[in-house]
Amino acid sequence: MLQELQYLRDELNQRVRYHFEHVNKTINIVLFTWGGVIIILGKLVTKSLSTHSKNALLCFIGATTFFVSNVILHSMARRYYDSANLIFRIAAYIHVFYDRLPSRTAKVGENFCWESINFKIETRDLDNNHNLKNRFYKRNDEYRILNAISLVFIVFLSIVLFLYWGPIGKVLFGICVFYIMFSTYLLFTISKYTSSKDNYGMKAKHLNDYFQYAIDLGHYTEQEIKDRFGDTYEKCKKYLRKQKHVKL
Repeated sequence: MLQELQYLRDELNQRVRYHFEHVNKTINIVLFTWGGVIIILGKLVTKSLSTHSKNALLCFIGATTFFVSNVILHSMARRYYDSANLIFRIAAYIHVFYDRLPSRTAKVGENFCWESINFKIETRDLDNNHNLKNRFYKRNDEYRILNAISLVFIVFLSIVLFLYWGPIGKVLFGICVFYIMFSTYLLFTISKYTSSKDNYGMKAKHLNDYFQYAIDLGHYTEQEIKDRFGDTYEKCKKYLRKQKHVKL
């Protein structure tokens, strides 16, 4: 049993490290890509705003690159969410099958208590109307900010295409309009995977699933869960019912 717990702790620590590194790697890749495009476009501007189709094509390639970076950012944001979700799932498993609330008979050191205490404190803060949506990891607006900056570049290049590069520029401008519309959609959806994700709700869902699984398996009865974890079981169900009602 302790060997499994050690394995889960190691896995959890590894995924937490990856989770923190993920943001920096994503930002570095996007900025490196942008840097190359901006250098090319800078050379184009210094040469002159002629009507050559080659220049129009370069502007379009620049807009396309910024659009692709927005798609990548959205994909990375979803991976960020999935990574956090898996971390909470492992933590919930440890909570349900290894932890117990400390008491006069259940001493810290003799029993594992960290996950249980941490969730109880978060629940208490939530009951006191503290904002818990971004407690576990600080707000991650980097994805949305980079998406917005990229969108500005797409709009700028689209205007240049429309104003300076003649008929071919206007044709490519039509494609850029799609880039702008889709990037705007990504801008409004990306935050639900990062800065607006409900960390507490994700934890409550996994805890509720494992509690229910343990009951169905016969590992715990509801009374045993209440004796071991206090009101955590009911708090999870209550929060999930409330969130479901809000969404409806």
